[in-house]
Amino acid sequence: MKYMAGESSFGKKISGDEVTDFDAFYRENYPKVCSWLKKKISNPDDVEDIASDAFTYFYKNLGHYDQKKSSPVTWLYVIVNSRWKNYMRDKKTNDDIEEIDLPGDSDIEQAYYLQELRDAIADALLTLPERQRTIVILNYFQGKNSSEIAGMLGMSAANVRMDLSRALKKMRGPLRDYHL
Repeated sequence: MKYMAGESSFGKKISGDEVTDFDAFYRENYPKVCSWLKKKISNPDDVEDIASDAFTYFYKNLGHYDQKKSSPVTWLYVIVNSRWKNYMRDKKTNDDIEEIDLPGDSDIEQAYYLQELRDAIADALLTLPERQRTIVILNYFQGKNSSEIAGMLGMSAANVRMDLSRALKKMRGPLRDYHL
């Protein structure tokens, strides 16, 4: 879903071309986040707490969001995953022994997760034939549309879209754990 440009009722914008209305972003993605968390956590109250905490963090840190590094949804799921890992760590700590809580731990986990995600994407890209890899890089990392890529590679826009679709299908397997 593409969101309409403008201020949300909270008065903040999500930078980027695709997502500018936090309210609409929240309404669309909150149920999806809860659904993902329900697969991992059996307690519905904990699911809602983690989802709410993730959206709060997302909203409060919009100024730090860099649209060049990831889509807003990807960034949201990085945050959700970090909060889920914190929950699991805390649950284990409560069940086992007291653990020392390091300052900035979630930031460290988020940075680690992002690096892990970058490495997984790079590995998945390497499994593609050269032409498909080039198309994915031009489209997702350089922001080129299918017509521009077609002109650069001397092929039709329809063939670019077909190759892009096939490439993404091939990459889904290696990246399935990242919920992209």
